[in-house]
Amino acid sequence: MSVVCGRARFASDDPQALTNPVVIVEVLSPTTEQSDRGEKYIGSALARGPIVSLNRAASWTTSTSPRTIPLRYRHYRRLESLREYVLVAQDEPRIEVFRREGDVWTFREHGPGERVMLASIEAVLDVDAIYADPAG
Repeated sequence: MSVVCGRARFASDDPQALTNPVVIVEVLSPTTEQSDRGEKYIGSALARGPIVSLNRAASWTTSTSPRTIPLRYRHYRRLESLREYVLVAQDEPRIEVFRREGDVWTFREHGPGERVMLASIEAVLDVDAIYADPAG
């Protein structure tokens, strides 16, 4: 899912490809998550909560980092309009947010009992509500 503020613009060579999303949200399949993320392991196991910064070269500036940088993220971060890239786990209540703050990207993982703030569109997502069983 993509969010665009204003008029949607598309790539000239691919009329399905937005060139000006502000937010991109992807739901990760448990069976394809490894390939969705790519093979490059970039840090230690996730610790809940800390914010981690990326410089423009996508290297982590602290020792705590996501398991991998998704391959698509390397492409998405070149989109000047993009402010937040959100990964939603399908098999557990986990939402990961990569956020552009000036010329630095930050990372934050959210889990049960937490709320996700998408500052670029002024939206708040309740993790428990997203993962609640609709059947009750």
